Amino acid sequence: MATISKMIQRNMTALRAREAEVSELVDVEWYFNRYPDVRASKMDPRYHYLRYGGFEGRDPHPLFSTSFYATRYPAVPSSGMNPLVHYLRIGAASGYDPHPLFSSIYVATRLGTRKNPLISFLEGSRNGVLVSPHPLFDSEWYAQRYGAEIPNGMDPLIHFIYFGARLGFDPHLLFSTSYYRARYSDIGPEVNPLSHFIAQGALEGRDPHPGFDTNWYRARYMGGLPATDNPLVHFISVGSLVDAVPHVLFPTEQYRREMGESMPKDVHPLMYALQQKHLKFEVPKLIVDEETTISTRRAEVANYHQIDAFLTFNVDAISGGIFSIFSIVEELRRLGRETVLFSLPGGDPIVRYKRFNNHEIILPFGDLISAIRLKRIQTIHVPEVVLPILIDHLTDAFDNPELRDIKLNILNQNGELMPEKHVYQRFVHQFREATMTTAHERYSTSLHAERWGVPIKHISTYMSFDDYKVRNFTSKKNIILLSPDRMIGDEVVLDQLQSSFGGYYIYRVAGLHYEFYKFCIGWCKFCITFGEGLDNYFIETTFTGGIAFAVYNPVFMPSSMKALPNVFGNLIEMKEKLPSLMRDLELDEKYREEVFLMNFSLLKKLYDKSIYRQKLKDFSLGRFDWEPGAAQ
Repeated sequence: MATISKMIQRNMTALRAREAEVSELVDVEWYFNRYPDVRASKMDPRYHYLRYGGFEGRDPHPLFSTSFYATRYPAVPSSGMNPLVHYLRIGAASGYDPHPLFSSIYVATRLGTRKNPLISFLEGSRNGVLVSPHPLFDSEWYAQRYGAEIPNGMDPLIHFIYFGARLGFDPHLLFSTSYYRARYSDIGPEVNPLSHFIAQGALEGRDPHPGFDTNWYRARYMGGLPATDNPLVHFISVGSLVDAVPHVLFPTEQYRREMGESMPKDVHPLMYALQQKHLKFEVPKLIVDEETTISTRRAEVANYHQIDAFLTFNVDAISGGIFSIFSIVEELRRLGRETVLFSLPGGDPIVRYKRFNNHEIILPFGDLISAIRLKRIQTIHVPEVVLPILIDHLTDAFDNPELRDIKLNILNQNGELMPEKHVYQRFVHQFREATMTTAHERYSTSLHAERWGVPIKHISTYMSFDDYKVRNFTSKKNIILLSPDRMIGDEVVLDQLQSSFGGYYIYRVAGLHYEFYKFCIGWCKFCITFGEGLDNYFIETTFTGGIAFAVYNPVFMPSSMKALPNVFGNLIEMKEKLPSLMRDLELDEKYREEVFLMNFSLLKKLYDKSIYRQKLKDFSLGRFDWEPGAAQ
């Protein structure tokens, strides 16, 4: 007891000697609000923190984390000193950091001061002088971007820590909070993404932004540097000044050349692309939190009376099926329809998709059930693969008469996954009408209408040749892009390529944000898709001036694609012909242009926004391509 009393006495003496600094770093009102028990005790927060709070792990100030400080600097607990006292007497002068997002050395250098960096930082903030507290937190950029959300007098860093991170606000142009959370689902909602990246994410090779590959950058530019050095900090402070490549796909040199004099020499191409919104990432914004955001969307939907309800998958992923759903939702809305997205029953419902640009908030499946009971649903649109799930839930929830006024539309995105008629025939008769929209021409025929027993309208995923820029092949990067799909035996093809094309980088798409992929694919010379064949990888490579390769897939590809020299009959043919074909395309400009135009002309007829929109308009008016019985 005597030892404890002496320790408290020493701390009290130290605090009295630094009373002004203590008043600065023990925020009385904040401490009371954070710890109601202290307010109830009517104890002076400074005294409470000294005698109890510091040893209980409580924080005296938004920018002083007791637990972080004591853990980061093991000598603090063993000294017996209160963490704040230690910081005021020893830590600040030694360059110790009081918070994960506050770098004392960085701030002291920027301010040019030998005084306590945290106190100097707070004084400057009160006087309107914004200084970034860490290389990965840009105070001025944050204040400019989110200024309307920041209360008067609150420092941007404090706002980010307690509000911004939870709302998905970004602390820096090159750190995407929503992307980091979406890609690394193991990070709990209570964890600040930037703090996680600084403390361990960078060491683990996690990417802070769609346009920055941590492991690739470290391997290419940081050989010989300590493993604890943060690659993003290195890029911002060193790499960006010499046009280092932040991601193997990003066309640093090519993009600067294309922009010419409009791009300042002292601005890195990635930063310029983001600043000019040539490359932009947009996700649905949260209103306070997910629960409040859902409530707000519910209030909007409460005014709808003829809802087109779309069921979507409970996985934040990028796929042609999800893109198809979102494009139909958006285009029908343009036609004046009341479109609403609902998550599937079972599992964790999804509120928003964050890996491609969109503004949709998704309501829980229970809201669809409620809307049906209130007779506010006009049409239910359901992906073919989950039709049996919908049947089970609606059969349990409703009697036949309750569905009589509703139309059912099956979103047939993959003919191989479409259930046979006997699975759903009795169920669909409960609805006023049952129809089908298909994503590919190959299963949009009179025979298919007969097979599935419903009228069919072919509406592909929204994609249009005139939304892309065709770039000269010779200006592109020597990259062979691979779709994430796998095909049995495809490794043989890849081994052959690696031995034949030493000057090319072969990159398999994985974990990319769609907008980053879409931006970069225009600078990739070749792409091989091992999936459906006629997919985004094939189409978007062609629309941007590259050459794509695939094995012919009769389920998804029109027969006219068999005539393309870059579409093979099988994997064995691809293995035998692909290396020499790629070499010919690389060296023979005339032949390359001929092959490109063959592909472009064919796909242009299939993917044209004016045709897409007319098809959707026809569908909304009840006009179909094929009706059951038309084959007789």
